[in-house]
Amino acid sequence: VKPLADGLEITNGPCRVVLSRSKFAPPGTIWRTGEAQPLVESTAGLTLTDAVGQTYTSTGAPADKLVVEQAGQVRTVVLAEGKLQGPSGSLMRYRCRLSFWAGFPGVPMVITLVNDQGTSVVPPTMTEVTSLTLPLTMPGSQAPARHWLQDYDDRFIVEENGQRTVQQGHGAGAAALGGVCVTLKDF
Repeated sequence: VKPLADGLEITNGPCRVVLSRSKFAPPGTIWRTGEAQPLVESTAGLTLTDAVGQTYTSTGAPADKLVVEQAGQVRTVVLAEGKLQGPSGSLMRYRCRLSFWAGFPGVPMVITLVNDQGTSVVPPTMTEVTSLTLPLTMPGSQAPARHWLQDYDDRFIVEENGQRTVQQGHGAGAAALGGVCVTLKDF
């Protein structure tokens, strides 16, 4: 792990990852070791849309925290925390843990939304969310864009090449595109 003026650079063998503190966008920019062109770029960051269509992003305000939570020979864990910020203010907070395993060409992440809105404890304050997205760009990939949305617990939508398919149940939990695989463990 190498500290940078605006974040961290993590190299685990097959990958080099740069995370920005001022515009936190997991999983960051990822390069295969020795290659000049990034394999994956996340510039929009976590994007939450509320019930009235307002958007809030992790890139809208600097991360309050971007630290190495655990450093080891086999695994390093980076913790990022901050506000989801939009033009009209902030809504909720995020906590993102990224794991970097020696020799593993991936970046497992756990993203948690923290509802810090309101003061009610019993019943808890509820905030209606329309969507939480994590747009990723794969520079140099010729693969078509794919949008995968688990919009209800029992329904998901896949959009690819202008075709929209609505399916029942949970998505397969993984989608591969342009040499990158994204997995979703829990909805």
